[in-house]
Amino acid sequence: MSWEAIGAIGEVVGAIGVIATLGYLAVQIRQNTASVRASTLQDMSEAAAGWHDLLASNDDLAGIFVKGTGDLETLTPGERLRFNFAMMAFLRRVESFRRQESRNRVSLADWGGIRASCLSVMSQPGSRLWWAEHSGRFNPDFVDWLVGELAKHAE
Repeated sequence: MSWEAIGAIGEVVGAIGVIATLGYLAVQIRQNTASVRASTLQDMSEAAAGWHDLLASNDDLAGIFVKGTGDLETLTPGERLRFNFAMMAFLRRVESFRRQESRNRVSLADWGGIRASCLSVMSQPGSRLWWAEHSGRFNPDFVDWLVGELAKHAE
């Protein structure tokens, strides 16, 4: 066997090794992507459940939230403060969820229920007034998205 034949065999073996490595990496990346998506969805579910648990377990806060979303001006100064914190907590979660969806870490279907809940809350008169006062505290991309969604939702 000549050195040329041995070199050719070595190149074929090397090419097979590269192809096998690329196949292995593709499988690993696919598995990692699925794992990241599942973890992100779990985190989103827990955050949403935590928000709902907070309102369900606190009659005063739930009442303030409902009252404030309907008519912000009817809140006392103390209620207004609690409402501000509640809205910030709510919209920070939605902002995070939206970021995950825009980066394809969760599907549009998984994000859909949270999106619908956000639009339901934010379409209320008190929420809209609150948003006009506080939207500057959020990421501009999120602000643009929510303003656009609210405009579509109003149609």
